Amino acid sequence: AYQSALYVEAQNLAAGIRETAPVATGAYRKSIKAIRTGATINVGTTDSAGHIIEWGSVQQPAQAPIRRGLRAIGARFTETP
Repeated sequence: AYQSALYVEAQNLAAGIRETAPVATGAYRKSIKAIRTGATINVGTTDSAGHIIEWGSVQQPAQAPIRRGLRAIGARFTETP
């Protein structure tokens, strides 16, 4: 039962992140999902450029939609290098 509730919260988090995500083609926004595999629940993107969109590159500044989405819902997290 708690995993179902946790999965619902993960889906809500993914929806919040999608709201902050940049939209060029819409592919990145559509790729943000909550995925349940057994007892593990992950929220993230399946877009191959997701890490560049989140963290930036030499040519593109970080847009950080996942971190902005977490902050928008009041989530506390620690960024580690």
